[in-house]
Amino acid sequence: MDHRFSRVIFEKEITAELRILDSGCFVLLTGGETRHVGAVSMARDGCLRGTEEFPGHREAVVAQKWAVALSRRMGYATVACGIHYDNVDRAQIRKIQETTDLLLADILGFLSK
Repeated sequence: MDHRFSRVIFEKEITAELRILDSGCFVLLTGGETRHVGAVSMARDGCLRGTEEFPGHREAVVAQKWAVALSRRMGYATVACGIHYDNVDRAQIRKIQETTDLLLADILGFLSK
């Protein structure tokens, strides 16, 4: 079953597409100026099992956080993440991270129902 969650920041959408599987879940988290996959993380029962981050990308931190949090609820979780905004400063990066935290909270709330 697929579910879509999104938030807008800096006039661009960040989208989390949640697919609930028979065992666990998969999330594609993308947005900003360029939708892509920069990192993929897998977790089981709240423990990070692995992350692959492509050269030049910095999405591993978000992918890892999401995979661990979702696996606590779902058992298994895989998160593919790619969020890119042009010319952002550190304060804007923090706002993007805060926005992804809000999206994660949205999903965890949904899964608690």
